Amino acid sequence: MKKLSITTLLISLFVTSCTWVGTSKQIRVFNKDNPINTQSSFYLNYPKNGFQKTFLTKNLEENPDSAKEVVATFRNGLSEKLGQLTIGEKNLKLDEVFKEASTRGSQYLIDIEIAQWKDASYFLCASSQSPNGQFNEPASIDTVDLTISIYDVKTKKLLNKQTIDNRGCPIVIGGMIPVGKNSPSSRLSSMLADWLNNIR
Repeated sequence: MKKLSITTLLISLFVTSCTWVGTSKQIRVFNKDNPINTQSSFYLNYPKNGFQKTFLTKNLEENPDSAKEVVATFRNGLSEKLGQLTIGEKNLKLDEVFKEASTRGSQYLIDIEIAQWKDASYFLCASSQSPNGQFNEPASIDTVDLTISIYDVKTKKLLNKQTIDNRGCPIVIGGMIPVGKNSPSSRLSSMLADWLNNIR
């Protein structure tokens, strides 16, 4: 009986010390003309940095780490799932990057536009959710909002276009220890499999 009471107390403390705001995630597919051969060669145009909302004013400011974090997530998550992935060293305009991708012998061009990319401090991560599960205007939350377009390098035709949106806060135990997805990189990584399925 005593052992049961201690167990119950520990469970109660664990539950009451956890904070869970949740996750709102969505992939939208706008173009899907032809299946893409994922075992072929891809050229990733190094993206421009995205933006993040400031904590106090909610104004958008450039996130200087966003491009390199997105590129690292793609490299780590897709290098072994695509036939060949070449990543550009800097962002190029579409007409320039088509020439570069062609020179490299790539069949497909991946172009990423980062709208928002925010790694919120889990101490400040907070939001309220409406009944439909969508987030109301938050104090500060992890945010991934980007558009991924795939083109045929030879014809320059847009073959696939998807937007990825994932935002929320992690579980925090005792107000100190974050558990689960606690960065925009981990949120994007968790959605790459769905993105990949949508291009096949």
